[in-house]
Amino acid sequence: MRNSLAGWLLLALLAPHPSRAVDGVIEIHQQAVLAAGGFPFQIMESGSYRLTSNLDLRGTPGAQNVSAITVSVADVSIDLNGFAIIGPTVCPGISVAEPLACAPTGSGRGISAGSPRMSVSNGVLRGLGSVGISCGGDCRIERVKVENCGSTGIHAANSAILIANSARGNGGIGIESGGNSVIRENTLSNNGGAGLTTEGASVVANNTSHFNRGAGVVIGSASTVVANAITQNIGDGISASSSGNIVRDNSVFLNGGYGINFGGVGSASAYVNNVLSANTLGSVNGGIQVGSNVCASALCP
Repeated sequence: MRNSLAGWLLLALLAPHPSRAVDGVIEIHQQAVLAAGGFPFQIMESGSYRLTSNLDLRGTPGAQNVSAITVSVADVSIDLNGFAIIGPTVCPGISVAEPLACAPTGSGRGISAGSPRMSVSNGVLRGLGSVGISCGGDCRIERVKVENCGSTGIHAANSAILIANSARGNGGIGIESGGNSVIRENTLSNNGGAGLTTEGASVVANNTSHFNRGAGVVIGSASTVVANAITQNIGDGISASSSGNIVRDNSVFLNGGYGINFGGVGSASAYVNNVLSANTLGSVNGGIQVGSNVCASALCP
């Protein structure tokens, strides 16, 4: 018995565990996570974390219902370091006119945090059963590719900063955020819902949203939508039915609804310097034109 116990202790000591690098960053890799009992890897200490290998859930029973990383504390930074978090879900869809048939779907998430002030950067999340990344308030997600997840690609609470991400082929919305957010330089394509949605008082700038099965961009009140390229979405190009929005300098082509849809609201929102063409229901519904906009090949009426 003593020899067996000693052997078990030796194996435990020799097994790889998440380790702290010389720069103080805690390193996470597949072998260490499995040796520590498997997924999810639980972050319960504030600080900086870095992947040093892919994290692959596909060998885990019921992988579509398993999350890769859960975060239960505030002030956490996760550098994916060019690696991927991979689940079993695929979302085939040849044409934007047909629904995405993601399978298997479930409750598993790539990175899940309810606490505020998490940042994630520099990597890939693919094939999670539910949401790719979900984060609490004041989070920052930058240079992350999220694809083929069963539900939303990136879900962020209030005051998020979302920069230079790609959300493609996810079963629901590409990027979804609460109010007071900055969402810029992202690419949203071929998602099962809208490309991008956000609530009030947000800035949506320099994004590309195309071939999504909902609207290209959906915003709440008091938001600014500027210099986005929004094309060939099934719904409206820009849907901004609440009040106090400014929509300017966007290119909005070939969407299945209106180019810009203010929901018939009169002077509550303004649009200027947009170029709109070949949107199925028309160029603009509601709002007030400030300065000039181009509808098809002429100035808008």
